[in-house]
Amino acid sequence: MGTGVLIGLAVASAAVGAVGSAQAASAQQKTADYNAAVQRNQAITARQNADAVRLSAKEDAKRQSRGGRKRQGTLRAGGASEELLADSAGQEKLEVLSMLHAGDIQALGYEARSVGFESGAKLSEMRGKDAKTAGYIGAAGALINGASKAAGFSSPSPTPNLSAAGGFNGSGGLLSL
Repeated sequence: MGTGVLIGLAVASAAVGAVGSAQAASAQQKTADYNAAVQRNQAITARQNADAVRLSAKEDAKRQSRGGRKRQGTLRAGGASEELLADSAGQEKLEVLSMLHAGDIQALGYEARSVGFESGAKLSEMRGKDAKTAGYIGAAGALINGASKAAGFSSPSPTPNLSAAGGFNGSGGLLSL
């Protein structure tokens, strides 16, 4: 094959390699961006679930408290002792606090998941940026490789004759002029 054909093939190969590397990097970044968006949506859903659980626990606690006040009224009307009324009120208060605490525990679980999803989103974004950078580096490498091949086909590198210019002799010593 002629030198021109070989140079053309080297340049074409470099171009194809560079474009392929850039497109692969772009696809990886788009995938990473999509994954980050999904994870952010999951984080939002987890935070909304945490809010809903807390709200539900508060509503349940309010119902429990209203029911407790009704029971207190019934006990008073029935002539219950102060000690029984105090015990009943304490029990009702404990049940209300238990409901709120259980809601908080469940909500904290959702919030922890939300933080995990946010961290995963940030990691996906970093991976996407890294893939893009690696793609650009790969594209540049392909172009440099192709250029060096093309340069090698167009002008063979001359072997310098240092001994004629007062350089080194064949035995490794300096030549004198």
